[in-house]
Amino acid sequence: MKNVENSEFYAGMCSDIEQNKTFQKYLFRLLGSYSHVQVVIYAMGSIEYSFNSQFQLSVVLLLKRDFPNWIGNIQIYDPDMSPADIIVFKELGFEVLTIDENCKREVQRPTMFYMPNPCYHLIGNLLGANWSSSCINQIFLLTNTLSGTLTDMPQCNCVLLETRLRLERILDFTTEIDKKTSDDQMYTDLFLEFAWHFFDVDPSIDMETLLPATEITERKGNDNLGFWVGCAKML
Repeated sequence: MKNVENSEFYAGMCSDIEQNKTFQKYLFRLLGSYSHVQVVIYAMGSIEYSFNSQFQLSVVLLLKRDFPNWIGNIQIYDPDMSPADIIVFKELGFEVLTIDENCKREVQRPTMFYMPNPCYHLIGNLLGANWSSSCINQIFLLTNTLSGTLTDMPQCNCVLLETRLRLERILDFTTEIDKKTSDDQMYTDLFLEFAWHFFDVDPSIDMETLLPATEITERKGNDNLGFWVGCAKML
């Protein structure tokens, strides 16, 4: 944990929290009448078997230590968690989730999602579960940049279609605060294109009109048709 604590990467993260006026504005608005945010960790892997996961865990432990004034209870789930991981997490005071939510947590209060290594569809699941202004304005993410995720996603993949559509629609309402990783290659590999994400959707906007369920169904049908036509041409 000392390596992370003394890193340029973590120093930059603390600087954002303490001095970045955009970060402070959105955090203050998100907290509202609450004193602390709930923290949920998804997609971190196993700290028993992954050196990378150990470093990524250190980040949230340091944030909890250094900013107890707004970081509250921490919950964690990953399908790769080992029995040893679970013991350690409980000793650290985390609440270990026993049911795989598949990143479909619909929030009821201000919540920070820390997702170091999410698959594309998990981002889509999280956005879909909170696809209303009352929910999405209560969450913020520490994960790979959503703009970069959209750019990197395969364009012709019907499985990821809904995720791609949600990302396209939500980016206009998203503020990304990029994290600089420093010149250390290890941090570049671990936290490349990492960012804080805040959402600001006017309550008068019906998010269902931004992405109607009928459009998802129609686009999936078209993508599936294109897939089979492409396969036929290869035969």
